[in-house]
Amino acid sequence: MVVTVPLSRGLLWSKSYGRGILRHTARSNLSTLQQQNEQQQQRPKSNTRKNDAVNGRKRIGNGIKKKQSGFDTRAMGNALKNTMAANEREIKSLKSESKVASSSKSKSTLEKCNEIMSKLVIRRNELSPPPIGWLYSEKLDEEDLQTRLDLYRDTTNLINAIDLSVKSRRIKASSGRENRDLNAILGNTLLICSETPPIRLLKLGNSTSEFPCTSDTCIQVLSILEQLNLDIQPVHHFCTIRAANQEHDWKLASSLFRKQIDPDLNGLVPVDTTLGWDGYLEMGLFGLARELSNAEIEGGNQATSTDLTISEGGAIVEGVLDAVRDMCLVSPTDQEKYVLAAGSALGLVGEWKGCINYLAKNPDVSEFGQPLLAAMMNACYLSREYNAVLHLYYDMIEIENSGAGEWQWAGQYSKSHPLCTDLMLRSIGLIEGEEYDGLSDSAMLVLRGIIEDDGYISTDAVRGILNACKRDANFEGAIEIFQILQDNKNGSKIVGEYMENFLYTRQSDTSVNQPPIFDADILASILESCNSAGEFGLALLCLRMSDSAKGVDGTGEKRSLISENNMVEQFLNRQPEIYSNEKLFSAVTTSLVGLHCFTEASQLESEVKKSQADFIGKHVSSIDHMVEINTLSSNVMWREAYSQIDRLLKAKESINQTNYSLSKTEQTQISRVIAKMLRHSVNAGQHNAGLYVARYINTNIAKKKKSSMKDTVVSFFGFDDHERESGLNLSSSSDELLSAMTYAYEMKYNTNEALYFFFSEWDRSASLRESPHSDTPDQTWIKSCNTALRMLIKQDDLERAVLFYKAIKPTGRNPETFTIMAKAYVDYRRWNNVAACYADAKRYNCLSEQLAFYALEDIANDKIQGKIKVLRSVAADIAKVKGLKTGAWIADNYWELKRSVGFHYVRLLMWWNDPNETQFRELQLAKQHFDRNRMNGLATNKDVLACLIKLADSDRVKASVNAGVDGQDSREAAPLICEAVLEICYNFNSEDRDLMADGIYKLVEMGAKKECKTITDLIEYNGIPVDDELLYSARSVIDQIS
Repeated sequence: MVVTVPLSRGLLWSKSYGRGILRHTARSNLSTLQQQNEQQQQRPKSNTRKNDAVNGRKRIGNGIKKKQSGFDTRAMGNALKNTMAANEREIKSLKSESKVASSSKSKSTLEKCNEIMSKLVIRRNELSPPPIGWLYSEKLDEEDLQTRLDLYRDTTNLINAIDLSVKSRRIKASSGRENRDLNAILGNTLLICSETPPIRLLKLGNSTSEFPCTSDTCIQVLSILEQLNLDIQPVHHFCTIRAANQEHDWKLASSLFRKQIDPDLNGLVPVDTTLGWDGYLEMGLFGLARELSNAEIEGGNQATSTDLTISEGGAIVEGVLDAVRDMCLVSPTDQEKYVLAAGSALGLVGEWKGCINYLAKNPDVSEFGQPLLAAMMNACYLSREYNAVLHLYYDMIEIENSGAGEWQWAGQYSKSHPLCTDLMLRSIGLIEGEEYDGLSDSAMLVLRGIIEDDGYISTDAVRGILNACKRDANFEGAIEIFQILQDNKNGSKIVGEYMENFLYTRQSDTSVNQPPIFDADILASILESCNSAGEFGLALLCLRMSDSAKGVDGTGEKRSLISENNMVEQFLNRQPEIYSNEKLFSAVTTSLVGLHCFTEASQLESEVKKSQADFIGKHVSSIDHMVEINTLSSNVMWREAYSQIDRLLKAKESINQTNYSLSKTEQTQISRVIAKMLRHSVNAGQHNAGLYVARYINTNIAKKKKSSMKDTVVSFFGFDDHERESGLNLSSSSDELLSAMTYAYEMKYNTNEALYFFFSEWDRSASLRESPHSDTPDQTWIKSCNTALRMLIKQDDLERAVLFYKAIKPTGRNPETFTIMAKAYVDYRRWNNVAACYADAKRYNCLSEQLAFYALEDIANDKIQGKIKVLRSVAADIAKVKGLKTGAWIADNYWELKRSVGFHYVRLLMWWNDPNETQFRELQLAKQHFDRNRMNGLATNKDVLACLIKLADSDRVKASVNAGVDGQDSREAAPLICEAVLEICYNFNSEDRDLMADGIYKLVEMGAKKECKTITDLIEYNGIPVDDELLYSARSVIDQIS
């Protein structure tokens, strides 16, 4: 028995008869039914009955044996011929068997129809739903075309057999169960016919088709229902209307729909209000709109009808709305759905201009209210006219008589229709043009309003906002959406794009056809928005925090991880969609490359390549090129930062799962890990990622719940307890974290914001003010104070910096504190204050080498007696701190001292009293430092290299050598200059270009062929950018000497 059950993809269904039924079984039963009809019609009842039987047999035989050219490909035609030949063999076999078993009791014709129909329905259920493209497309997808045509052919054979049985009175009208079964069988045939590809596309050009038009077949079924006096239900009309629309028989679809909504013909029966293009309401309005459009074309308003009609007038819109008015007379409560369905139908037809013109010429739309504006916006959206959507939303919603202030739905007076807002957000992400840049901030304001009003937003609208954020490089908006999606995992505020989710008259919180809220495409859009702003660390952080953790690869098999601490392996384990989603893979790869993690990018490409992803070939060449250039380098700072991020997130999950209450010591330990993570993130150029993790950990590590009576009462009655905190305030739990966060705030915002943050914590925490320095490490805040002091000086606010410096107890200062203030005094030429600062540092045992340089510079610039003695005194103080002799410390720091006190005083400190020997002595010292650094594998000071290049060929040096000064180096000038230039090339940066050029020009002047060739070869091999004139001069020297 076939039972009718309404479904989302179809309207009729059969009970489960099992799966895997072979196709030829249904055909055999169909042939048996045809053979039975022939045998029963041969009984000698009357000549008329005999003639009818003969005609019936001829009709069935012709229907089976008819051989016309099939689909316009040879393979399709051969398949159809083979199928028809098999049917003929089955019929002949059944005929011979029926003669032998003619005396056995056979089943009734209706039971045979039931069996055949059940197998046809099973075959239908294995197919995908019909696509919307059948309403427009002129090309069919051949993937399952043959299967659908086979099903349609067997269905038409069953219909023909039933039609013949009805005419021969083998099947006739009765009552009860048989009528219900027959109605269900015919209903299922209509459903199959409406889900068959339009036969019009099989007849393009000069080709022909053996299949009858699907709309004609549906009309044949309706005729059978009328002959049997069976009830023709709305679903029967829906299937016929859908088939007619797909066959472009607009008049048939329109006439059937008009009959259904006409109260005089159909009575006061409401039309099914299920929204969606494959529902009865929109399908009928679509046919009506296309029929009106064709009528307008025939009237001369359009020149061609080969494409979607775009009406300049509002006649088509008016005709569709007249149908809406007729339906509202029968069911006024469904007016909103009728209006929205009309907008969808007009959008599918492409009548967006007609909608705009209708609103312009009919400003008084209070008859339908805000739903009409939503319907017109939806028509523009479906027509892909996103500019028109924004035009209607921003301009026409403000029109005095648009309906916004004259219509009330469900108590929401003067409130925009939810679909209007959602369509606007969808369109923002799809429009193009520079004039639409910067709309992401407005979109985020609208989104926040929807969340605050407890409204709904579609996933398409979320994608639209993310596209706008990507276009505007608005990573803050993308991160906010990420948080909303994370919080909405168990909620229902982000729903599908179906219109029933955005009705004023929505009855429940259950969303219609809820899609996955947080799919791979949305995650990829969030990553792309962060990447467009250069926030590659935030992108990978979102990937890490979005929980999937399925542990399967693209093939669905369990994967064995190399190490959970490996960044790439962790990403693949938590987000296996990377294997199959090209957009997500590309976004992750871009993030890794943006962080200069080329090793990890290559590893990701290798892992995904193992899964044989189709898209991987598009990205392999670019990744390999970057890896080749950067020789598998990796960003060490980011790897360290990510390692700390991973530790913190795991700790947060463990703490929250156990609801553990952290002690003071444990809070300090966590804050130090956060501080370390922040330092590494800032050094890697990803301060926003570090700050986001710091705030996330601070607000999401829950305190252990109290069990007091007050807490119970507050929780039960829902009172607000302002003293309760959702998380811990870790920023003031350690000096390291407060200092790191202050520095990160400066990198993210500016110095003012960073100081505001610091002093907010300063005012809030008594321990900062009362004990800047203490014997307990947990109460030491001098690092944070030094950070703030440095920022005050950076703001050119020396007076405020001095006040803050004095507010710090002298015993609480450290060498860095005195050094920061001494540098500020030096910059402002306040030499007396420098001396006082040095004296205080010496008094509290806080001397540092940098502070000594500032003190020496102060002495050199001050007008005092016996400068050289004072200079030696300061040098002796710092040498004692370093554990060196005074002369050794001066020699080791010769080049820094030369910058601080000048060449005159530094040569006196070195006891070079003869001015004629100073250049030679300096060159010898430079050679010593150069050799020592090369031996230890250290980079040489640029001052040393400059001295070697400048003095190696100096006349004074030559004179000193000729005079036989002790300690001279026998190396010649050209090789020495060459070594210095090579050192510059090995550690080249743009600031060293002039110094390198000076060395090359000296070698050119000296005619050093060997040295010039060595340097030019190295420059060309490493691709060092130099002037062409310089290289030409060096090559000319080589050529001339050759």
